[in-house]
Amino acid sequence: MLKNDKFIFKKFIFKFFTLISIILTNLDIYSQSVKTVVTIDNIVKELDDNTSCDLTLWANKLENSCKCCLVKYAYLLDQGKTASDILSLCNTKKRCDSAVIEQLESERSLKDEKNTEDKLKKLINILYESSVIIKEVKPHDIKFDSRGFFNESSVVNFLVESYKNKKLSNPNFKESSCLIAKDILGQKGYQTTQLFLVSSTCSDRPNDYILKEIASGTAEIMGLEKSFLIKPFGTYIYPRHVSNFPSFIFPIAYISYTYNGKPHYLSLLDRSPGVILSSLAKQYKDKQISSAEVIKIYYEVGVAMSNFHREMMKYFKDKANPEILLNPTYVQGDAHQANIFYDKDTNRTIFIDNEKITWVSPADPFKDIQLFFFTTINNSMFLPPEVRSDRDFINKWLLLTAESFVNGYIDAYPSELRSKVAQELINKFKSSGDYNNYKITIDELTDSLYKRNINQSQNKPENKNILSKAVDKIEQTVKDVTKNLKNMFSKITGS
Repeated sequence: MLKNDKFIFKKFIFKFFTLISIILTNLDIYSQSVKTVVTIDNIVKELDDNTSCDLTLWANKLENSCKCCLVKYAYLLDQGKTASDILSLCNTKKRCDSAVIEQLESERSLKDEKNTEDKLKKLINILYESSVIIKEVKPHDIKFDSRGFFNESSVVNFLVESYKNKKLSNPNFKESSCLIAKDILGQKGYQTTQLFLVSSTCSDRPNDYILKEIASGTAEIMGLEKSFLIKPFGTYIYPRHVSNFPSFIFPIAYISYTYNGKPHYLSLLDRSPGVILSSLAKQYKDKQISSAEVIKIYYEVGVAMSNFHREMMKYFKDKANPEILLNPTYVQGDAHQANIFYDKDTNRTIFIDNEKITWVSPADPFKDIQLFFFTTINNSMFLPPEVRSDRDFINKWLLLTAESFVNGYIDAYPSELRSKVAQELINKFKSSGDYNNYKITIDELTDSLYKRNINQSQNKPENKNILSKAVDKIEQTVKDVTKNLKNMFSKITGS
């Protein structure tokens, strides 16, 4: 190729990509590095270039569709577009109309603003801040390692900067001098790439928080938000506490940042009080906790889980089988013992990592029971090697905790239903193929459950009275028959 030809080719390529850029701009097609997740009218969605704001996807409400469109293109304000440009785009797509805009402005006390452009810009910013779940932080002078991760010092500076930039509203993060962070990555789960315990003394009451980076990106955040918005759950969201029911901890904030073009998504949540259940096996093996304490803890956790399952069944009556008690319900979905705490001071069971509730529900309540025991025992992340390798201990531990937990689960039911729910649980344990490695232990468990909850109920005083009366009646019948036979014999023999 001649030099002149090369020049012409380069000029063509430049003009081609310039033209493409102009076309994309005119079509209002833009890209964003950090994904935008919104909640609009309790509908949780990820907004990107491919997300539709069509009415049918937003509960057939034009107000929702309009909010979606204005929020989706709000970032264009930083690219030189005006608020009127954004509204014009949304009007063209038939997502907004003047009546909806007037209503939205009125609801946010903007109706009396004189400057139309300023009023519209304020509306878009308000909608964005109230709808967007993940607040993007653009850190300055924050030290990261080569992967874009924090250290214990830089994470404190990041939280303070997030507060000062109004991405966090909690004043417990207002000053670095009253914050201490500890890297606890060794306690992470599969979906965690950064994990910090953050202690704050910025207020009169010290508080502990957990900050973690979510490896799955926005998927877990959307799951958490959807679970958080389940109406019946409001009563059970931490720090609320209903006696004999579990509490569920959800993040108090989501924040993100970008390092070398890669977005990082963080959740900030209260640290759970109490002891994490997965730590108890080693404590018991090392004789740091007694059998009585273990039985008490697992019994109470069983009661709490049972009450929750039974209460939530009423929301799935259309899926219920009237012949059984363990009907479809909301399940936690990831109820291994590294996700459950027990606080003995308040007798409270607390669940963390609750993003799977809406992914798997409604489901058989036995799903949580399976995860509660066998995911914990079979996973090296939840039990230290020296505990897992001691098979005799694991079998003893499994029998002790499973028996205590399941008895608590059964006892949460009214007394007249306990033998029936016990039988259903026994059948599920026996029919599941997940326990082949622990068959002897499960056989012991089901035998114990039968003796305590079924055989015992059959031997209750009222049942004994019925049986006694039946025996008495049979004995009396035998006596009567014997007497009649004797009389007949006397008549025949004449004696």
